[in-house]
Amino acid sequence: MPQATNLLNTWLLPQPHRKPNILADYYTWFTSSASFGLFTIVLAAALAQHTHEPEKILNPLKRHITVAHKSVEKTTPKLPTEIAAIATITPQPKPDIPPRPTRETLSLELASGENIVNLLTEQGISHDQAFNAVEAMSKVYNPRRLQAGQEISLKLHHNDDDSTLEKLSMRVNPLETVTIQKSAGRFLAEKAEVETSRKMVRAGGPIVGSFYQTGIHNGISPQMLNQLITAFSYDVDFQRDIHPGQEMDVLFEHYVDGDGHTVKQGDLKYAALELDNGKKLEIFRYKDQYGNVGFFHANGESIRKALLKTPVNGARISSGFGMRRHPILGYSKMHRGMDFAAPIGTPVYAAGDGIVQRSSYFGSYGNYLAIKHNGTYATAYGHLSRFAPGIHPGARVRQGQVVAYIGTTGRSTGPHLHYEILKYGAQVNPSQAKFNTGNYLEGRELAMFKQHVNSIKTQVASLPRGKVQLASASLSDSHTRN
Repeated sequence: MPQATNLLNTWLLPQPHRKPNILADYYTWFTSSASFGLFTIVLAAALAQHTHEPEKILNPLKRHITVAHKSVEKTTPKLPTEIAAIATITPQPKPDIPPRPTRETLSLELASGENIVNLLTEQGISHDQAFNAVEAMSKVYNPRRLQAGQEISLKLHHNDDDSTLEKLSMRVNPLETVTIQKSAGRFLAEKAEVETSRKMVRAGGPIVGSFYQTGIHNGISPQMLNQLITAFSYDVDFQRDIHPGQEMDVLFEHYVDGDGHTVKQGDLKYAALELDNGKKLEIFRYKDQYGNVGFFHANGESIRKALLKTPVNGARISSGFGMRRHPILGYSKMHRGMDFAAPIGTPVYAAGDGIVQRSSYFGSYGNYLAIKHNGTYATAYGHLSRFAPGIHPGARVRQGQVVAYIGTTGRSTGPHLHYEILKYGAQVNPSQAKFNTGNYLEGRELAMFKQHVNSIKTQVASLPRGKVQLASASLSDSHTRN
């Protein structure tokens, strides 16, 4: 195998007729180490296995290695600067890592798409522990209701092997907390009400835009505004009687938690509305000696009338009662009702207590609802998109109850409610109809009410009127995971 020997010599030893070869240049340096001796033996053995004359390969290598060792001091090149620098680097000691605390309290936030089991296992809690904790929670609160951003407080115990969940707590809504705690080797869950304190607040101001927008701007909740609109609807036509610049004034209960955050608004106690004619319409909430609660004017007259003036909120009057040119038929025709334009799906309220007489499709009226209130009055509602659940002939309804939704069925040019008031079966003008309450406080009850009115007015005079903080589901600053 002379060819193999020559090939090996060519690659491993510098030749005078060849250009410098980096592998050959470092040949003598490598032969000074034990590692190259081992490499040479292994290589020779490998080559020798492929020939019947192994001595022809091994003997020349032995001579080359001997020569290389004798000249190692003269021929060893200097190490490249980069290699030398690496060789002289002194290993740096690892920085001290503080030990993990035995007990730890964390404030975390549920991420989008994350569930509570994932959140717990990310903190080193075993899957079994996390599953058992959530199973305990499900007995008092459905964990599927938790949403991204939910703040969760954890108390953990760490040891060398694993971590243990000792306590989990969270505020699931402004009024309730859920706590899971480990006791006697198992998890127990509890739901509790947040401790709150009540105070009276006064809100309102000049009307800007609409009654509803002004209320929201001043911190009055949508639920309370609906109460106000319903209470005033017996005397006020919100489409024609309310104008910018008029004053609204509202006194109501306000509940806060221990940190001063608003958790809810309670009962409406008093409200006043200034009208165009300079009249100030005031209503007072009052609970009589029998436990009945209602709103009354200052003279003891109940605000409740036989019928509401407007059975829909937030709509504009698109057509009044009387002769008009019909938009579809093209000729003048008596319009025996009032039209309120509003988006499809806007709730329609029962104008008074009564019994449903009809709830079906009825010619040009489209979907039509008729309610009989007493021996004198009935009301009708046309062009509805649909009826509310439970509305059928014979069903009893209460004043202010949602009975249907605005639509554009029948002979209609767009979404609106056609509203009729019928007296002894004949349509009358809803805007001119007058209804008595039939309910006045008298005697001792009236005297007690007068005292209540004076107390309310004193509170109103003592409180500044301003913007109130609305309740929020997010009751504290957000904490992100570290």
